Amino acid sequence: MKAGNNIWKVVNNTFKKSSPSFRGLRSTTGIEKDSDNIVNVLADFYENHFSLPTPDLNNTHHSKSLEEYTALSYTPNIPLDKISLDDVIKQWKKFKPKKSLN
Repeated sequence: MKAGNNIWKVVNNTFKKSSPSFRGLRSTTGIEKDSDNIVNVLADFYENHFSLPTPDLNNTHHSKSLEEYTALSYTPNIPLDKISLDDVIKQWKKFKPKKSLN
């Protein structure tokens, strides 16, 4: 590579500069083009999507899962061992495809 390790010189032919056209957000009332309304609709959607789940307590599977989660939350935190960069590189190289002997 050239000085400064500029990777974009290498991958320039792979990644094309483009952005998809965004003409609005489709809803039941039509296509929403106002940016403030689009932000509000998307914010409401993602707040609902990432909110805490509401379990059905009449479902036995949900009840058992909640009991297991509660029991697990009372266990003490187990510290993780430090991993060296050499170990990470060694494991990462295992993903590399093997060379064929044919």
